[in-house]
Amino acid sequence: MTDRRRSKLKRSRVIDKVCNPDPKREYIHQSNPLFRGAFKQWLKAYREKTGVKLEITGLYRNSLPLHFVGDSNRGWHKKLVGGSDRFLLRLVGYPDCLSVSVCPFAISVAVIIEGRFIDYLLDLGLSMPMRNGGQVYCPYYPRRSRGEADDPNDCLDYPSLEAYWLGRQFNPFGNWLTSKLSQAKWLSIYRNWSELTIDEPKGEELIQAVQLR
Repeated sequence: MTDRRRSKLKRSRVIDKVCNPDPKREYIHQSNPLFRGAFKQWLKAYREKTGVKLEITGLYRNSLPLHFVGDSNRGWHKKLVGGSDRFLLRLVGYPDCLSVSVCPFAISVAVIIEGRFIDYLLDLGLSMPMRNGGQVYCPYYPRRSRGEADDPNDCLDYPSLEAYWLGRQFNPFGNWLTSKLSQAKWLSIYRNWSELTIDEPKGEELIQAVQLR
């Protein structure tokens, strides 16, 4: 066996060891058609309720199928779960430098100026959900009793994958849009970070101030 083939086989065994999930725990495959339908249904209801205009501008297939799974008590590993759909959205009436991305594992609002990434205004990342009997939960958070949890959401079980997305991603995203973005009047852009403000930004480190409304 050549050194190149031996090295390739060794890497393959390492990947298998890292990626294969613990058979005692049931991870949930997040179906792309199911996610697409759930997000579009939420988006339609949210637009009708709030009047916030969000338009889907693209649907892409993520090329990186590796995701961290596990929990904080037992440790983390990676699992090959297949590519996932990713929506790109535009906030109508807002500057084009705000880039919205939605997939089963994350919702983000990034600031991109002339093709250069500056910062995330919002980054809702999720680990791969797990099933406990008929309930779905996020393994990133310790599953404690409600009285012991710092945040009541930390120990929530959801009756379905759609309810999990709604509680963990879609509704927090909607709350951020209505409570943070819609209240801001300015986007302050610095060298490696940015923030939303009500008052017009000033300061020596300020690179650009974008008026939102």
